[in-house]
Amino acid sequence: MKKAQLFVAVQLVLFAVFVAAASVLPVSKDATLRGIGLLLMAMAGALLLLAVLAHNATNRRAPNITPTPQHDATLVTTGVYQRVRHPIYTAVLTGTLGAAMAHGAAGLFVVWGVLVIFFWVKSRYEETLLCQKYPDYADYQARSSRFIPFIW
Repeated sequence: MKKAQLFVAVQLVLFAVFVAAASVLPVSKDATLRGIGLLLMAMAGALLLLAVLAHNATNRRAPNITPTPQHDATLVTTGVYQRVRHPIYTAVLTGTLGAAMAHGAAGLFVVWGVLVIFFWVKSRYEETLLCQKYPDYADYQARSSRFIPFIW
């Protein structure tokens, strides 16, 4: 199995573990935690929508779930991608954090932490490939954040 396919497989397994844990762990009764969690999930959906629209406006295609750049794609540095290099990963992490908060089970926060580490590793690998494909990617890295604008 290629490294790119392994990343996709691990990602799918982590999502399945998150969903399975959410379905078997008891739900918290904390209304404040649930409200904040639901707000984060809504923000994640909006961010994901913006990322997809910005990507499609430039490349006329759906985002690539593998870390390998598509051979005929162009580097997108506009829209939400102007500030964040991996807005879809950010949306997924925000949404799963919101789901963990809305649910309230400690086990979901553990799985979320594993997802953070996974997307950090996946994005680092992806960025090595992007630096090879796009000579100006290093400049883009210098003026943008990996996941959270101005923070990380």
